[in-house]
Amino acid sequence: FHISLLYLPYTKRKNLANEFEIGQGLLGQAVLEKQIILLQQVPDDYMVINSGTGEANPKNIVIIPCLINDKVNAIIEQASFHDINHSQLDFLKMISNNIAINIHSAENRENLNKLLEKTQFQSTQLQEQQEELMATNEELEEKTNSLENQTIKLKESEEELKAQKEELMAINEEL
Repeated sequence: FHISLLYLPYTKRKNLANEFEIGQGLLGQAVLEKQIILLQQVPDDYMVINSGTGEANPKNIVIIPCLINDKVNAIIEQASFHDINHSQLDFLKMISNNIAINIHSAENRENLNKLLEKTQFQSTQLQEQQEELMATNEELEEKTNSLENQTIKLKESEEELKAQKEELMAINEEL
């Protein structure tokens, strides 16, 4: 199991990994512990937040695992220029639960759609097989009817032959 990060918009950054193993780095540790990690008084050389109008060093970084059914299905890393208080942490916990639920729902919908597609494919295959079986049954019925007709004709021919044999025997006796 590994964690993949997606930065929006995605930019590959120098010396920063985009995948983490459980327990590896702060993100991996947050996944392992299933707990929020709060870094306060981040060193100036730790990271820089850039925007179109400027850049600055964050004061705090918080890493929030998104849990559902005691499993992490996402992780949020947020940097802040200000101290993060308890009400803000509670808010982040709440939205992380909502994010986890929405991701879980999206995964379930995707799995459901895959199962639906598989079921529809199987249904199509079964219909094709049913049509083939019906065609085969019709052919067998035609052959059976043909055989019955041939059997009837053979019986009629056999009766005619018996009648001819009896006539021949009667003529033979007269002679």
